[in-house]
Parts: sequence; structure tokens; C-alpha cells
Amino acid sequence: MPTDQTILLYGHDELLLMTRGRILDGAGFLTCMTMDVMEIPRLVRELCTDLVVLCHSLSRTECVLAGMVAKNHRAALRTLLIVADGSIGEGDYGMNEVADEIFNLSLEPEKLVAKVRSMIEGRPQSRIRTFPQPELVRRSSLARTS
Repeated sequence: MPTDQTILLYGHDELLLMTRGRILDGAGFLTCMTMDVMEIPRLVRELCTDLVVLCHSLSRTECVLAGMVAKNHRAALRTLLIVADGSIGEGDYGMNEVADEIFNLSLEPEKLVAKVRSMIEGRPQSRIRTFPQPELVRRSSLARTS
């Protein structure tokens, strides 16, 4: 089912970006990827990006910065944050102001495609997430404040 919706993937792990790009390309989306936050404004403008996907390889600070940069160039632009262990909580480092949806990493590509499709089509999808116990979050490698 080919579409003309463009998805911008941003992260630090080229292999992860390429894998997600292939999954979404295979579902009919147009994808572009970058590992440089400074390219986001140009790509958002030139490609008429419909959705920005922030990879779990980014620090919290980088996610906030990337989301703010993207939304600064198009306020209505939707942002999907992929997290690896569900450790992002409500109000955590401004994530909910930056990310329209938070997606817990899944080994099932269909779940990513369904999430992206629902966001682009504007269907609200449940933001129900399970959060680990606070003591587990404090010990998590993602609990750093970078």
C-alpha cells in the first residue's frame, strides 16, 4: 500500500535506522534518516516530513533537542519516541512535551508499522504504558541525566 507520507528517522545507530527504514519502506512509507540533529530543519522543510521518529539510541537531552528543533520548523509535526525499556515516565525530562507518542521497543515490526500508521492517520492510539518500579528506574542505564 504505497503512500506519500514521509518519515524522518533520527538516531545514532546507523544499523538500527536502516532496519527501521526498511520496515517502514516495506509498509509503503517514504523514509529518510539522519544521525545529525543539524540536518533536521532542512529535512523537515524539504521533504515535508509527516512524522519524526526518535531512536532509543539517543540520550534524553538529544531527544528533547531534536523534538524541539523539528517542532520549531513545523509546530504540527508529530513525534514518536522509541524507548527500549519503558523507563520514560510522565513529565520525565520534558519527553511528553516533545513526543506525541512513546513506543516501547518491540521485536515485532508490525507493531511499529501500526503505531506509525495510526499517528499519521491521526487516530489516537492508547498511551497506556507499563512503568517499572521507581527503584528499578534509578538503577537503569537510562536513568542518567545526559
